[in-house]
Amino acid sequence: MNSISQPCRTIAWFRDDLRLDDQPVLRAAMTRGDGGCLPLFLVTPETWSRHHLGDARLAMVSGGTAALSQGLAARGLGLRVVEVARHRDVARRIAEIADAVGADEVHVGREFGVDEARRDEAVARELALAGRRLVSHENQVMLPVRDIRSGSGTPYTVFTPFKRTWLKWLDSSGIPELDTPPTHGIGLEASGLDGEITIEEFTRRHPAGCFPPGEDEPRRRLESFLASPI
Repeated sequence: MNSISQPCRTIAWFRDDLRLDDQPVLRAAMTRGDGGCLPLFLVTPETWSRHHLGDARLAMVSGGTAALSQGLAARGLGLRVVEVARHRDVARRIAEIADAVGADEVHVGREFGVDEARRDEAVARELALAGRRLVSHENQVMLPVRDIRSGSGTPYTVFTPFKRTWLKWLDSSGIPELDTPPTHGIGLEASGLDGEITIEEFTRRHPAGCFPPGEDEPRRRLESFLASPI
């Protein structure tokens, strides 16, 4: 899409991982997006129903999205929330949103489920039709586990040999540094996204439960645990 002389525009598509801290998706999208970055979250009720997400899980998702929106706003970025009713329409909608904002790249965290892998393959195909790229990042694991293979080049089927190889990789590469996003970014403006809803509407549908969503409360509890005698 873009030439050497044109700045790159990116989309940071948040899915299950709604963190700001140690977030390779956002860091890459903001760093690459010298022409602007659009954070995006899709509300996908059919997909969530197929995967049996209950009220408590959806409350954490909506609350986490609200917390994410606040954190992004502090970085000069506005989170856009778009509802896609049918799972099969996700790839088309991502391509349409990328076209609406002139994005060259859509950055995502790699997911391991079968449905999710097929969805991302479809998204990559749709984006490629317009010369755009889907860029995947490892945000659920310390090391790229899909690349860790046995001596014959096949995936491990027994855990212990996999663990030994994993530890060798870790010893060789060291513990990865945190993927801390920049403190300020360039936002992308987009008006009239089809299916867009507000954060307030999303959280009204799935009000928060007894556990505060977002990163602050888990961090507080971890720090409290680490400071306590064992």
